[in-house]
Amino acid sequence: MPREPKRKKDAQPPTSLIAQWIEEGKAFGVADVDRTATLDSLAIVRPIYPDSLFDAHAEGRVLAEFVVGTNGQMVAESLSAITTTHRSLVEPVRAALKDQRFTPTMRRGQAVQQVLQQPFTFVPDSTARRKRRR
Repeated sequence: MPREPKRKKDAQPPTSLIAQWIEEGKAFGVADVDRTATLDSLAIVRPIYPDSLFDAHAEGRVLAEFVVGTNGQMVAESLSAITTTHRSLVEPVRAALKDQRFTPTMRRGQAVQQVLQQPFTFVPDSTARRKRRR
């Protein structure tokens, strides 16, 4: 089972980092912005279903929390899995979010960082297999 990358010895956990950024006004929640970050619908990146779970016909879910930077990319050190049904789903979600682009969040006419929560659902069906093998 893949493990989450090790944090540096003195690095803050993602949830603490996000809380600090919110407190310092470096990141904002949905209620505090004029335009929220949204997925770039022309280039949606889907997580790759782990073979072991797909072959076992195991459904799964991940609720990811992360910060979208002013450039429309996820801030890597901010990602955390709030909930997950299988730990092995977290790394595919991390990889997909790393490549995913978002429209930047706007607050008072400026691009700002925003905290997002995004659910991911994994369902083992024939369409998932076709997409995975391309």
